[in-house]
Amino acid sequence: MTKNKIEDEARISLQPSGAYFNITDPTIRTLQESIDKKEWFAGIVFAATFLEHFGSHRLRESYRDTFGSDDLLQLGLKHIAMLLFASKIIDDSIYRKMTRINSFRNKSVHGRLGKQKALRSLGIDPTGAEQIIEEAIECLNALGVH
Repeated sequence: MTKNKIEDEARISLQPSGAYFNITDPTIRTLQESIDKKEWFAGIVFAATFLEHFGSHRLRESYRDTFGSDDLLQLGLKHIAMLLFASKIIDDSIYRKMTRINSFRNKSVHGRLGKQKALRSLGIDPTGAEQIIEEAIECLNALGVH
């Protein structure tokens, strides 16, 4: 996939629709396709990336006058989840799911065993990976991504 194709697919349109984000990119669809195609590693990595991206957008909206945009862009998912929870943007259940997704992503990406062995070493069987990706979809919905 070319860089321009990725950029074209990642555009969002903020339109009044009842949702915080009216997504025209394939965010949720990408995660669902990773489940359908059993691409567990990619699904977990995309899940963390999407949560980090949309979580930081929600924080920038909430703290527009407090922090500069660059300050929030430097945060990782763990800290984004903490700030979202402390700001009461997400509840405890979503916070725990986001930190779990972040943990699986970090261990999968930075593990020495390679992506498939890393997933198995984490105890992620296909149903476990599927659950993590489904939880990411739930977390994105809680952030207003539909």
